[in-house]
Amino acid sequence: MNARAVIFSGIVVLVGLGGFLLFQATSVTSSGVRVGHMPVASAACHDDDDCLPDFSVRAVDGRELTRADFAGKTVLVNFWATWCGPCVKEIPALQSTYDKLSGQGFAILAIAQDGTEDSIAQFAIDHHMTYAVVRSTAQLEQAFGGRPQFLPTSFLYGPDGHLKQQWQRGLAEQELATVLVSGAAGSK
Repeated sequence: MNARAVIFSGIVVLVGLGGFLLFQATSVTSSGVRVGHMPVASAACHDDDDCLPDFSVRAVDGRELTRADFAGKTVLVNFWATWCGPCVKEIPALQSTYDKLSGQGFAILAIAQDGTEDSIAQFAIDHHMTYAVVRSTAQLEQAFGGRPQFLPTSFLYGPDGHLKQQWQRGLAEQELATVLVSGAAGSK
């Protein structure tokens, strides 16, 4: 490996480590104030075009979910379907990332485009999906700009409630981890 490659690799590692430590150093107090450098989503995002939309939906596990449940968190909104090969293929990567980062302010809202609530709930159990899984509704699709043309489609919102990145393909665990650790989810 030449010197330039070693230096570049070192810089990438340092930037990634710095972003990870910054991500680790922020938290939300009981009053909803974000300690660190970002305000909570509800305070920072005022229904701009790139804000996490306002929604109310029931998850397949029975929980009622609204935008307020995700305030101050980095949120991956994932549109998917049980028949979609790339969607099913990315589930382990999403679950692994969720397992590693959910205690640090990372959440996933998976919006299924097919099936009944019962069939989606069973699919989620069979595939060990412990993050929030909901059945899509017309109201939910409208809140996120309409039914996606491609599946899977994912939107990443930062702790400030603003859209940071969008994908119209399956995600690999390393790619998602790199985006989250690099701090790309925290700033635009």
